[in-house]
Amino acid sequence: MEENLFLNGVLTDYYGGNIISGVAIKASINGKTVAQGNTNGKGDFEMVLEYDKQYKVDFVKGGYITKTILIS
Repeated sequence: MEENLFLNGVLTDYYGGNIISGVAIKASINGKTVAQGNTNGKGDFEMVLEYDKQYKVDFVKGGYITKTILIS
């Protein structure tokens, strides 16, 4: 039975709580992109990743500081 990890959320500005649309999100393993997408007009995003792997997930948008999280 294959298990998956569902990564989803809403991206907002830290200071004002304003929704941030158009953020590029990239999940990679050892530098190889395995999933990618963008936040929609409501700041929502979702990805389906394989369970029991280590991912580096980057959130990138011009005018903002790039945020990286590690998931294992």
